[in-house]
Amino acid sequence: AITAIGVYFLFIYNDKTLLRFAFENKDSFSQRYMFIFEFKRFLSTLFSGGAVNTWDWSIGLGADGFAFNVSNFFNPFSYMTLLAPEKYMDVVFTATVILRVYLSGFCFILFERKIGLSYFQSMAGALLYAFSPWVIYASLLQATFLWATIMLPLVLLGVEKFFRKESPALFVLSVGYTVIVSFFFAYIIGIITLLYFLVRYFTQYREGSVKEFFITVIKFIGQGILGLMLSAVSLTVTIMKYSASTAATSKDISLLLTTKQLLRMPMKLVDWISVFGSNSIIGVSSISLIMIPVIIYCAWKKKTNAVMTLLLFALSIFPVVNSAFNFFSYPSGRWMFAITFFIVLATVECLDIELLRKRGIKISMVVFAAGYGAYLMWLKKILLPEEKLMVAINFAVALVLLVLILIAAGRGRKEFWQGAVLVISLAGLVVVNNSAVNVRYDGYEGYLDRGQAGKLMVGAQQRIGAKIKDDDFYRIDQVDEVTGIRAPHGKINEAMYFGNRSNYVFISSVNYNWLKYNKYLGNNMGYYKRVSPNSNDNRFGLDILSGTKYFIGSDDGEHKDSSAYAGYGFEKYKTIEGTQLLKHKYNIGLGAAYYNYMPESQWLKLSYPDREIAMLKAAVLPDGEKPEGLKELKASDLKTGVKELDYTVEKVEGSDTAMRISAENDDDHAVILSIENVDSENPGNIVAKVSNGEIKKVNTNSRDAEQGLPDIKDFTMYLGTGEKAAKSIDVDIYAGEDRLKCDYDKIRLYQIPLSSYDRSAKELEENRLVTKDFSNDIYKGTIDSKGNSILYLSLIDDGGWEVFVDGEKCEKIKDVNIAFTGVKLTDGKHDIELRYKSRGSIAGAAISLLALIVLLVILRRRRAR
Repeated sequence: AITAIGVYFLFIYNDKTLLRFAFENKDSFSQRYMFIFEFKRFLSTLFSGGAVNTWDWSIGLGADGFAFNVSNFFNPFSYMTLLAPEKYMDVVFTATVILRVYLSGFCFILFERKIGLSYFQSMAGALLYAFSPWVIYASLLQATFLWATIMLPLVLLGVEKFFRKESPALFVLSVGYTVIVSFFFAYIIGIITLLYFLVRYFTQYREGSVKEFFITVIKFIGQGILGLMLSAVSLTVTIMKYSASTAATSKDISLLLTTKQLLRMPMKLVDWISVFGSNSIIGVSSISLIMIPVIIYCAWKKKTNAVMTLLLFALSIFPVVNSAFNFFSYPSGRWMFAITFFIVLATVECLDIELLRKRGIKISMVVFAAGYGAYLMWLKKILLPEEKLMVAINFAVALVLLVLILIAAGRGRKEFWQGAVLVISLAGLVVVNNSAVNVRYDGYEGYLDRGQAGKLMVGAQQRIGAKIKDDDFYRIDQVDEVTGIRAPHGKINEAMYFGNRSNYVFISSVNYNWLKYNKYLGNNMGYYKRVSPNSNDNRFGLDILSGTKYFIGSDDGEHKDSSAYAGYGFEKYKTIEGTQLLKHKYNIGLGAAYYNYMPESQWLKLSYPDREIAMLKAAVLPDGEKPEGLKELKASDLKTGVKELDYTVEKVEGSDTAMRISAENDDDHAVILSIENVDSENPGNIVAKVSNGEIKKVNTNSRDAEQGLPDIKDFTMYLGTGEKAAKSIDVDIYAGEDRLKCDYDKIRLYQIPLSSYDRSAKELEENRLVTKDFSNDIYKGTIDSKGNSILYLSLIDDGGWEVFVDGEKCEKIKDVNIAFTGVKLTDGKHDIELRYKSRGSIAGAAISLLALIVLLVILRRRRAR
C-alpha cells in the first residue's frame, strides 16, 4: 500500500484518474471506459423479450455483442466498475486498475512460495514485480493488459503442481480462465508456459528415459487441452471473430535489430522508452540490474528462472520473434511481461546472503557495474534529455544497492541487510516510476481529472443521436475531426456510450471485408488504420448503402455549420441543444432489392466515383455468381455521366509540397478529388491535406506503422457540391513531420452529376425493405419484389445472421457489394425475417460443460485414491 501510494502519488495529489485522454493515445478512455457502458447495455438486453440477445447495433455497423463482451462477462473488475454510480465510475475504474496491480503481486507470491523462496524473497519479489516498469506502464495505458501479469504466475503455479503430481485443478482452471479473459495474452502465456515446462523439466525434474519424457509431455498437453475445452464457451466465438479480422501491418519485419538498436538495447534495462512500441518495456528494477552477473552465474548452474531470463532476453533481440508473439503481425513487446516475471524471480533467488558472500560473485558485480557505467557514459551523447534523467536515477539507486550488498553480505547482519535492500529498492521504484511518467507522458496532463470523463460525455456529439425519435431502421454519421491520424479516437466510440447506431468504431480487430470495401471504394477515412474505420467520408452513395439517415454536427467551432461536411442529400432538420442535426432525403433502411448485378471483376475496372454509382444501380457479386432472372451489367454498360474536370495548378510560394487547384463546377454536380499512387522514399506517414474553404480533409497513409495498412496507394476525398467545391482547392502532400516531398502519378478531379445519384437513390428507396419491427437479434420487414431480385442487406457478412423469406430459411449470397449480405427473391410481396445467433456459442458452452464434468471426475478419482 505504501509503495502504491508512492508510485501513484502525483495522480492522487493532482486528483487524476487513470483514464488517458492524450492526443496520441486515448485507448483507456475511448476503449476501456466506453466498453464498460457497452457491456452494461449488453447485460441489460441479454435476456430481454424472453430470448437471448447477442447482436449489438451500436458497435460500428453492428457486431456480435457476446464475442465483443465475452472477456468483460467473466471479468470481476468490469462488474465493479459498472455497478458504481456513473459519477464515481472513473474513480472505481482507477481503483480496479491498482487492485489488478496488487493482485499481480499476490499471485506472484503464491508462485514464489510454491518453488520454495523465503518470506523475504517472496515479499521483495512481489513488490518488484507489481511495481515493475511493464506493469506500471500497462496500468497507465491499457489496464486489460494486467490480466497477463495476474494469470502467468497462476498458470506456472499449475505447472509446478503438475510436476509434483498434485491436483490438476489449478492448471486446468487457470488455463481456461486465461483464455476466457484475454485470448491475446493466453496465446502469449501458452508459448511461455511450453518454454517453461521444457526448461523446468531439464533443469529440475528430469528423470527416467526418453519414453517417460514423452509420457510426461502427453499428460501435460492433455491437461492443457482440457483447460482449452473449459474455455470453449468464449474461445469458439472469439475464434470466429478473429478468423474474419485482419492483422495487416505496414511495418517492415526484419530478422535482426539494426546496429543502432543493438547498441541502445542494454540501456533499455534502466529506461522506459519502448523497444518496439505497444508495451515493449524491458526496464528492470535497480536491484535486478546489479544482479545480472549473478543471474548469469545461476543460469550456468542450471537454475530454471535464470535460464528462462537469459533465454527470453535472447529471443527479444529478434524482431521476427516479437512478431510471432504478436500473432505474426507487427513486432510488439507486449509479451515482455514474461521477461519481467522471470528476471524478478531470478533476482530474488539470487538475494541469498550465502551466495553473495562468494568473492567471485562480488567481483563480477563490481566489474559489471563499472562496465555498465562506462557504457552509459558513452551512450549519453545520443540520449534525449528526458532519457538521461531516468537512466541516471535508476543507475544511481543500483550503485547504492551494490555498495550495501558488498558491505552487508560479509557481516552476517541478515535482517538489517534484507530490510535495507527492500526499502532502497522500493524507494528507487517510486522515484523512477514518477520520473518515468513525467518523461513519457509530459507530466499528468494526458489523464482526466476526477469527474471529467462524465463531463466529456455530457457534451459529446452522439448525445444528440440518443434524442432522435424515429422507429425506422437508420444509422448515424457525424462531423469528423480533420487531423486524419489518431485524434478521432476520442469520438469514435461515443455511440457505444449512448447506444446509437453509428458508422463509427474504434476497436482492435476489424472485419477484413469491411476494410476491403473501403479500399475498393477509395474511402480513406475508413481505410487508414486497421483499428479505426472512422466514417464514409460523407460520400452520397456510401451513405445510402449503409442506411445512414442522420448526420450530427458540432456544438461550436469551424464545423458548427455541418451542411458542407454532410454528403449530398442531407438537409437541415433541426437543432437539438445547440447542435445541428441533418436528415437525408433518401433512405433504404437496412437494405433494398436490386434487379441488376455486376461481377466484381467488371466493377473493379471503374473509377472510384463510377464504382460508387454502379453500386447504387447493381448488386456487385463475386465472379461466378449468376443469379437467374437478373440482368448482368458490364463496366462498359454503365453510363453515369461522371467526367474528369480540367483544372489549373498554381504552386504555393515557399513550399515544395503545396499547390492550389482551380476548376469550374456548378450546383448540379459534386466533386471528388483523387490523388493516385502516392509514395515517397522519405520516412514517416504520407499525409494529404485538402481544403476548398468549406471543407477540410486530411488523408493519411500510416507507412511502417504498427496498425497501418500496407497497400494504401490512392487518396480520394469528397469536396461537396457547387461552385465553391472546385474553385480554389488547396492541396498539400508530404511525408513525415519534416513535410518532405512525395511522388504520385496524377491528381484527378471528378465531376459527378447529382442526377445520377438521385435516380439511383429514388429507385433503391422505392425497392427498399420496409421495417415492421426490429430489436437486437431479430429484424422483421416486408418487400415488394418486381420480378426476380437480390435483397441487399447492410450487414457485414460474418455468418451469424439467418434470413427467412415467408417463413422459409434461405441460403444467403456471400459478399454482396464486397462486404455485405444478400438473398435471392422471386416476384411478389415477401415477409422478411432476420434472426441472429452467435456462431459457436452453443457448441462452445457444451464443450465447456463437458470439460468441467471431465475435470470433476478426475478430481473425484484422485480423492478416492
